[in-house]
Order: sequence, then structure tokens, then C-alpha cells
Amino acid sequence: MTTPPPVPPTQAPYQNPYQSAPYRTPHPAYGPPGAVPAPAPIVPLCQVCGAGPAARVSVRGHQGMIVMMRFLRHQGVFCKTCGTAIFRGMQTNTLMLGWWGPLSAFITPVTLLVNLLSARSVLNDLPAPTTWGWRPPLDPGKPVLRRPAGLIALVPMAVVGLIVAAVFTLFAIGLVGALI
Repeated sequence: MTTPPPVPPTQAPYQNPYQSAPYRTPHPAYGPPGAVPAPAPIVPLCQVCGAGPAARVSVRGHQGMIVMMRFLRHQGVFCKTCGTAIFRGMQTNTLMLGWWGPLSAFITPVTLLVNLLSARSVLNDLPAPTTWGWRPPLDPGKPVLRRPAGLIALVPMAVVGLIVAAVFTLFAIGLVGALI
């Protein structure tokens, strides 16, 4: 049997002279060689004034009429200043115009509470705008209960609160009377 001819030694793979040992590891911002760098994070901007940072917010309103009612919603991406202005405007209008129907007396407090728990909490979490926009931000104005419309609206809220308290009190008296 014959032995096979000897295999010539293989050459080492081509070494790039510009890639010495310290430079072989990729920069953390660029990732491995050949990879597409990650895009910069997109900071949402306010759709009213163009300032940032901003967040998507949905502020609800309600208008009660004697026979009909109307549900309102203002949604979009707002900075803290513009979102607060829109929130205060919708809350004030709901406080003034939301009580004028039989079902609206119960829907208006729910609408006000939903705005406080959802829209206002998102706006409170935002920092003040740090970038300038293409126009000035909306004026937030006075807080809702320091406006004349907000103070006048306390009367229907107090009446509804008294009615609810009276119903619960009569219900409790009826339960106690039935147990005795």
C-alpha cells in the first residue's frame, strides 16, 4: 500500500494590519462588525407647541342636556404645560355643563374621576418641557377649583353628594330596622 503524499501546511488567515489586539472588540455603541447601529430613541414632541418630552394623553369631558348628552374627548401627544391647559379646560367645562341631565348627574362625577386618575396622573409624571417648540405652549391658567366656573360647579357636586349620602343613610336605616 502506498502512503498519500504529504499535505502542504495551510496558511494562516489574512490578518488585517489595522486590527491589532486592542481594536478587535467592537465599540458598545456600534455592536458587532457589520451590524446596523440601533437608532436613537425617539422622544415624542407635543402636537400643540412642539416641546418635549411629551406623552399620549386622552382627556374626557361630558355635557349634559335636558334630553340628550354629549361625550367629549381630546386626545393626543402633549407636553406637561399644554396637557395641563387642556385638562383644566375640559374639567372646568365638564363641571359647568355636565350636570344638566338626569343621567348626567351620575356620569359627570365618573368622568371627572377618570380624568384625575388617568390623564392627570400621566401629566404629573412628565418633567417640565426641556426642548423648545415651534410655538409657545398653551397657558394652563388657574387650577380648576380656583376658577369662577369651578367654584360655581361645587353647588351641583354638593347636591349630588347629599343625595347619595341620603340614599345610603336611608338604606342603612332600613337595614337596621329590618334586623330589629
